[in-house]
Amino acid sequence: MYHFSYQPCTQGEALFEYFEPWPSQRFLNGPGKPIRTLAMSTLAWITRKQLKLSECGLLPTTSYDTIARSNISLATPDFYESILAKRIVVHRGATITSLGLFTATLSSGVTIPCDIVVCGTGFIQTVPFLPPTLTSQLTDSHGNWLLYRHILPSANIANLSFNGFNSSLFCPLTAEITSLWIATSLAGGLALPDVEQRRRSAERKLAWMEERSRGKHACGTSLVPFSLSHIDELLGDLHVQIGWGAWLRQWVLPVDPAAYAGLGEKIRARLGMM
Repeated sequence: MYHFSYQPCTQGEALFEYFEPWPSQRFLNGPGKPIRTLAMSTLAWITRKQLKLSECGLLPTTSYDTIARSNISLATPDFYESILAKRIVVHRGATITSLGLFTATLSSGVTIPCDIVVCGTGFIQTVPFLPPTLTSQLTDSHGNWLLYRHILPSANIANLSFNGFNSSLFCPLTAEITSLWIATSLAGGLALPDVEQRRRSAERKLAWMEERSRGKHACGTSLVPFSLSHIDELLGDLHVQIGWGAWLRQWVLPVDPAAYAGLGEKIRARLGMM
């Protein structure tokens, strides 16, 4: 896995083809693929040089675009410097096979001393306060969430929506736009597909996520790296836009949440609620 410094910027999002791709995404993954390849190669070279991955013995064996399967990694301050200074020793590709008294034996056959063992076992994406009978209507047989637009149940369940129950590169902004989507839906201002259509849409997207991320999609709740595509999708449902110039800046510069101010007023005006 690649690691890199993060800022809320999505210029690279267009390099990957979305579930329902925009024209730019179709171009860069079709006729414009040489441009995409050059961009990816440049990013890989910069990352390798900045983090000294070759010197650390941590150069990935997969292509750079695998960083955006379903997650984004952050570069821990001083991590790579500590490896070069031998303050951190990395046993790459090894797993713990057994634990002894203050020791751990690795699959490589090496036994190392240890005071603390931290088990990164992950977590299960659940909503513990929902009764099992309700949860079973919201998920598939593998526990993956089937939510239309990652918001609305794809089952006939009234007065239930989800906000903030997905991962995004800029969660507060995503939650803000989602709240407008939910409020407009409750006001009857959204032309929503019926339950069966919502379910088919959620199942198609889940199947796409399953294949693209190799099963690592946080039970169907990960938006990464398509956070801005998702926001544009919600704005399309709401029939409001932030203006061509502002929209373009979000795609080529770090995302500015202030560009989305005033959308509530636009929605109310469209619905005749001013």
